[in-house]
Amino acid sequence: MSGGASGEAERRNTPETELDLTAGDQPPPPGAQALPPAAAMVFEASLYRGPLPDPGTLREYDEVVPGCAKQIIDEWQSQTRHRHEQEAKMVDANVSSLKRGQLLAGSVAILAILMGGLLIYADKDAYGLVAMLAPLSLLVAAFVYFQIRGTPEKQEPPTPPKSLGPKESPPQLSEPAAPPDQHR
Repeated sequence: MSGGASGEAERRNTPETELDLTAGDQPPPPGAQALPPAAAMVFEASLYRGPLPDPGTLREYDEVVPGCAKQIIDEWQSQTRHRHEQEAKMVDANVSSLKRGQLLAGSVAILAILMGGLLIYADKDAYGLVAMLAPLSLLVAAFVYFQIRGTPEKQEPPTPPKSLGPKESPPQLSEPAAPPDQHR
């Protein structure tokens, strides 16, 4: 080998010196080929969100088990239909329950008003007036409350939490946590 820059270039290109051995790296076993310095890894990832697998995955399922994609789609349609039927039953049951509650509350209020009228007729004016006004005031209060608040069906879904600002961002996993300040 000759000295100078050409000697350095010759030495760097020999198979024995192609690897940059740093702390913890092991030389390749005898007979193994070293990767060229320009080698790169390619990583491909995809994300698909939905109730069914993406079309490519369905196609692959169908290649492995013929008819599998159709079975998956048919099962999804069946489950969707079932869920819609259950939701419709729940809505009907809620409407029925609300109607029953309104009828019961109205019946109790009418009965209380009639009892108040009987008390007034029997010269118990104060008791009769209280018996008439108490259920009426409760009915008015309930009506106003639900007009302001809204029924559960009319309520908007809760808003998602605000995103964290720069001062409130969570610590990065790659950075070690700073030790607590012990000089306070």
